[in-house]
Amino acid sequence: MTAYLERIVTPGERRAVTDRLVLRLTTPFLPTRTAASIEENFATLLVDDDDWPKVWAAAVLLMLVRGLPQDDPWRHLRARLSTPDGPMSVRLNSRSEIAAHPEGATHPDGRRFGTLLDAADLLPAVHADPSRDNPLAAFEDNLDPRAAFLLAAVSSSKASPVAAMQHIRRERGVYTRGHQKGLADIIIDSLRWATLRRRAYAASLDEGDRLLVVAHKAAVEIASKTCWLPHAQFISRPAPVTGVTWRDMAEAASRYYDDGNAA
Repeated sequence: MTAYLERIVTPGERRAVTDRLVLRLTTPFLPTRTAASIEENFATLLVDDDDWPKVWAAAVLLMLVRGLPQDDPWRHLRARLSTPDGPMSVRLNSRSEIAAHPEGATHPDGRRFGTLLDAADLLPAVHADPSRDNPLAAFEDNLDPRAAFLLAAVSSSKASPVAAMQHIRRERGVYTRGHQKGLADIIIDSLRWATLRRRAYAASLDEGDRLLVVAHKAAVEIASKTCWLPHAQFISRPAPVTGVTWRDMAEAASRYYDDGNAA
């Protein structure tokens, strides 16, 4: 009987896939086929590598959301997401609160998070039809409740964004199935919304894109130090990466910036 060995993903492959995904998020004129290929490659990385791309995405999201002003409403979201294994919640303190909360994320006053209104406070509409406004048109489609849940998990110092992704994956898998979004799509949507929100505070679009590139570089370092090297996975396994918290990543990101790597 032949033993099955999962495909080993090299550090170079990881970097190439995530480099291209950052390009996808910052380059508006990519051909449609190229953009779709980049997203498909990220989904494949999630299948082949699992832990590393989730930690990478969580770290990027954390740095983008952590870079928002403390009073930004995106930093104070509440959320619930149910799967067959049970619900996972963010900033809901009792069973009754969890039971009463809708799927997805809300603001503290109960308003749903993940609509055009969540961008309009910083990007006021110029035209009567928001679909004609740049960049407000990027928020025209409501955010999937699972992506909203992920952004809420990133915003909380007591939640693990990696655990949130695993929670989503248990329900949806990695790939898109019909009209449903798989984990890869949900991560990409979350990255897109977080990038655009962080960009709204930047002095220019170029500066906003540079913030994502810096976060990406830091996240590669964080993920590579957090997850075992590929060849080590056949010898032993580290503690589950669900234990990697917002605070752990924030401290790692701070060390990265303090070392002058953000320049």
